[in-house]
Amino acid sequence: MALSTAEIPLISSELLQSVSLSTAFPVIYDLRSVLENNDWHLNQDVFEHTLSVLKALEEIMKSAGEFVSLYLDTVIEQYTRRVLLVLATLFHDIGKREVLVSFGDKTSTKGHEAESAEITQQRLDDFDLTDIEKEFVLQVIAQHGAISDLVEPSQPDKYETLLEEFKAANADIFLAICLLGKADLQGSQWGQTHPDDFAIRLNRYNQIIETAESSAS
Repeated sequence: MALSTAEIPLISSELLQSVSLSTAFPVIYDLRSVLENNDWHLNQDVFEHTLSVLKALEEIMKSAGEFVSLYLDTVIEQYTRRVLLVLATLFHDIGKREVLVSFGDKTSTKGHEAESAEITQQRLDDFDLTDIEKEFVLQVIAQHGAISDLVEPSQPDKYETLLEEFKAANADIFLAICLLGKADLQGSQWGQTHPDDFAIRLNRYNQIIETAESSAS
């Protein structure tokens, strides 16, 4: 069942948690049966993670400065980037069921970003999005793993160069990818398993957002 144009902007973590969206997003609720166990997700099902990421994203957007808020509230064609980013967040890990591999009691979901984008492409016909808006959602999903790899601290001497290259390649969706990346990090258990690495990643996301704000002023 598709949501109307008026209903799509109302999607929230509160509605997701209350199961009010189960008719419109049954595939999201089905992720409760997909259990992950690795350093990012300690026996966490994908629905729980998705809910945690959406909650984190809402807090990030709520506390955003003037430039980021303006970026988010800009209408692409029918919907704002804010609304489209929420949709991308809902679907960002939908492909994990298809790629999940178990190694003893551990799991891996390598390649889930591309799989999630492919599955989402099939689902977006249920929503009244233009082709440009669909592409925005799909590219944010497809690239959310790339930004996570980019902010990890193993190559500090190359970080700034790689970040600028990634920013240039992704232009309009760069900030949206970073906002989802930060929320994705905060919605994981990486902070429990790798607290020092988590702190560096989080600081890098914050620096990206702060730089966007300061460069616009």
